[in-house]
Amino acid sequence: MDTTAVLEALPADLPAHEPFKISLALHGLQHVTPWITLSDGKGRFLASLELQLTALGDSLSGVRWETQYTEGEAPPERILLHTVWEETLEQDLTTALCWLLLLSAGLVCYLAYATCSRHDGALEKLFFDEYAPLQSYYQGGVYQNPSNPPLPYDPLRAVELLEEAGWSEVNDAGIRTKDGRELRLRLVYPNALTEPSLTLFQEDARAAGIALDLQLLTPAAAWKALQEKQYEMMSIGWGALVFPNPETSFSSRLADQTGNNNVTAFSDPRVDELLAEYDIEYDVGRRIEIIREIDGRIYAEQPYVLGWYLAPVRVLYSGKFAMPPWGIGPLSDAGDEFFYWWVDPERKSAVEAARLDSTLTLPSQPVENRFWQRWRQANEETD
Repeated sequence: MDTTAVLEALPADLPAHEPFKISLALHGLQHVTPWITLSDGKGRFLASLELQLTALGDSLSGVRWETQYTEGEAPPERILLHTVWEETLEQDLTTALCWLLLLSAGLVCYLAYATCSRHDGALEKLFFDEYAPLQSYYQGGVYQNPSNPPLPYDPLRAVELLEEAGWSEVNDAGIRTKDGRELRLRLVYPNALTEPSLTLFQEDARAAGIALDLQLLTPAAAWKALQEKQYEMMSIGWGALVFPNPETSFSSRLADQTGNNNVTAFSDPRVDELLAEYDIEYDVGRRIEIIREIDGRIYAEQPYVLGWYLAPVRVLYSGKFAMPPWGIGPLSDAGDEFFYWWVDPERKSAVEAARLDSTLTLPSQPVENRFWQRWRQANEETD
């Protein structure tokens, strides 16, 4: 069954530099689409939208869409919405299992982890498998607590926790309720590049009966809300220090204050004790032990949900450079190449010759340098 409708267009006086998005709720089907761009803020406007819905019996098993855009100084007068229904008699077992798990999912922190580790390979699809799930608040070094267990995608446990918290009823829109209130949360974010992953999170939450509203803020507005602790949920990225300073992020002294990095108001007496010891401890081995214990306690509490991280440093460089076997230092960042690399005269001549003669080819350099990874493994084996 195919249908065509006309949507009201964007306001004619909408500033062309402001992006505008919508999310469609499919009435009676308990499904909400990800955000669809109506205006990209650069003079492109949505002209038509085709929704392709796949039904299995009385249930919706798939949603796809295609968009067509037009360019100009003002939005079109109408937006055509074309709906295409398809029915399937058989369903792939893997798809059925995935759908069942998503419908069973519940708790927000479990769903957040699911977006980067669930069986449909979200990390591979979104980031070409370049990132890995975080398993520590001090990931990738000696300060990481090796006893932190991986957080599995556990929809049954998530449902149990939701039910224990009293969110056991579901309204006609498929949203969980408690005392007449919907389980609805607003997640703000300062970077539009995170929308693909947040949309997956939103889909998982919606399938579990949690209404998750996404809102893009300017970086300044997001930082202000974060520092004032005026938010329900927020997606942000943190950097790290070579030598951890956990007091600024997890001290109870800062929990009730604004304008600091304890943005989740985390408070734990044992962590406070460890912070006091850490500040006056000179022995490196003991300092590592302290941070590992702190990491373990924080990881058990999950004051904020961990996502994923990029272990290596990506560098695009000219073939004229030579480098030591380790490339850069184990704790280096982009830009430290200037301290380790040098211009090799022979390589430079070869590069210049190849620029003048397209028939010449240069020997390719290794795409990956895993020197420090092998070094760490070798040292762990000898300890």
